[in-house]
Amino acid sequence: MTPAPEAFFQTVERDLTAVSDVAMAVNDYASKVLDEDSAGLIELALVEALTNAIKHGSVHGRDTGQILVSAHVADAALVVEVNDIVPVVPDGLLEKTRGQYSSHDITDVASLPEGGRGLLIIILSMDEVNLRTSNDRYILSMVKYINT
Repeated sequence: MTPAPEAFFQTVERDLTAVSDVAMAVNDYASKVLDEDSAGLIELALVEALTNAIKHGSVHGRDTGQILVSAHVADAALVVEVNDIVPVVPDGLLEKTRGQYSSHDITDVASLPEGGRGLLIIILSMDEVNLRTSNDRYILSMVKYINT
């Protein structure tokens, strides 16, 4: 059995041009423990999460400061977290989106609703998605199970 890779940490500026580089780096990290399709889904989910954090952060007047992206292997799963000072997902939207659109197929993008599409893509791409807050931090946790 291959040992788990060291944890991944990278800060991202609030600039949409920085998103693809960190997403590709996390894809490379994920490829060490997941198949190519699963690593690609993690990259897609991370692009959506970072894009939302950057766009919605600037709406809230926070267009400076860094976002921390981390990834690690724990309990037969790859966990990717987006740690930010601006809510990545507004209160209650994660639960609403999860319940409302859980029957959609990620491969049929045209069928996905316009409003909340990014969050829906995150939910459909990952095995678990959770949001937790701590003081002034918002942490979006995205989990993909490792098939052993």
